[in-house]
Amino acid sequence: MEFLRTLRRRGLAGVKLVVSDAHEGLKAAVAKVLNATWQRCRVHFMRNVLAHAGKQGRRLVAAFIATAFAQPNADAAKSQWRQVADQVRPKVPKLAAMMAPHRTSPRCLSAHRMCQLLQSSRLFTLMLRTL
Repeated sequence: MEFLRTLRRRGLAGVKLVVSDAHEGLKAAVAKVLNATWQRCRVHFMRNVLAHAGKQGRRLVAAFIATAFAQPNADAAKSQWRQVADQVRPKVPKLAAMMAPHRTSPRCLSAHRMCQLLQSSRLFTLMLRTL
């Protein structure tokens, strides 16, 4: 929490979205200090999910999940997310259970898509300016 407070003292303002791992303390600090929306990092989520897919199923599961992230809007992403969870449920129920909390909240999917649409160099430059 102190790290975020230091950033605010140095001029960080207007933060709307913070992407990180699912550390509970960090999530709470983002809400309290920055008053921003928190989103789980896609990389960390995928690492956790793929750990349950087994070596032989990782590529297939990763490809299935990628289809949800590639959807053009939140409704399409949510629909695709449900389809993927339903497809993996019979063979990997634990994986489907990990996907379940995101079924009704496509925030992570739509926010990710929004970030994809931004030019990565521009986004990186904006991040450097705020630090």
